[in-house]
Amino acid sequence: MIFYRRYFLIFGLLLPFLLFPVVECEAQRRITDRVDPIEELDPESGAEFLREFRQLGVRAGYSFEFELRTMPFRGSERFLDGRMWGTRDAAGPVTLLELKDRRNPADAVRLLVRSGESAAIWKAQQDELGDFEVRRLEVEDWFVPIMGTDYTPFDLQMPFVYWEDFEYEGIYRVRGRPCHIFSMTPPEELQERRPGLRAVRMYLDAEFQALFRAESVGRDGLVERVFSVIDFKKVQDEWIVKTIDLRDETSRDKTRFQVNRAAMNVALPAEAFDPGSLGESLPDLAGGLFSTVN
Repeated sequence: MIFYRRYFLIFGLLLPFLLFPVVECEAQRRITDRVDPIEELDPESGAEFLREFRQLGVRAGYSFEFELRTMPFRGSERFLDGRMWGTRDAAGPVTLLELKDRRNPADAVRLLVRSGESAAIWKAQQDELGDFEVRRLEVEDWFVPIMGTDYTPFDLQMPFVYWEDFEYEGIYRVRGRPCHIFSMTPPEELQERRPGLRAVRMYLDAEFQALFRAESVGRDGLVERVFSVIDFKKVQDEWIVKTIDLRDETSRDKTRFQVNRAAMNVALPAEAFDPGSLGESLPDLAGGLFSTVN
């Protein structure tokens, strides 16, 4: 039996994640600090480790108030305020979120993200009259940045966790933590529509069975984007991810996600996660259910 603690993630992002300060890296980085091979998984146990990882995540409802901070290599920083609600139903993790430009709150976007085997994403964009037009996103839309940040719907959904074709690359020590490395290959349909994405490399903490880092690998084999968990916090007796960095290795732009308040183990109406309700009122939880994350 693999020992682990439960960690709650943001986005359906879903599953559990882990910790530690991020270290900036070059696009053409190398995997170093290989751990003794005796600790590696054989094909059967590697598949079982990945299967168990896919089953982890939230069971009860939760809500986060967060901010996105865009940090371009050149140019001014920008902040977006966000709210999100998540749970897990019979089909898998599902997350509802709303983003607003801090300087212009009328500029708002809502997303309903379903992960797992029945993956789908819906987006509601606010028009000039304040109404929301809801549409299901096509694959090409998954890679379009959200409101000028480095995040895309693909990053929120993380479909690569469930890709069937993968290669176990061994166990390596990353910033002091032993991590199992899985290289996930996109399904053929996605490769045809997104040929520049060759693989996504997942670093899963060997002890806690949680996602530590994810790297998007381009057609030339270089790492193009890095998703790193920075730190976490215990809130209302649950561990949640507090800070995540998403860095574009080509532009060196970065967007930081940070949770400011959290409410755990809350009751959320099932209709809130219905695509037809995306343009309507969002769940309104009492302020006393939230705890400050600092």
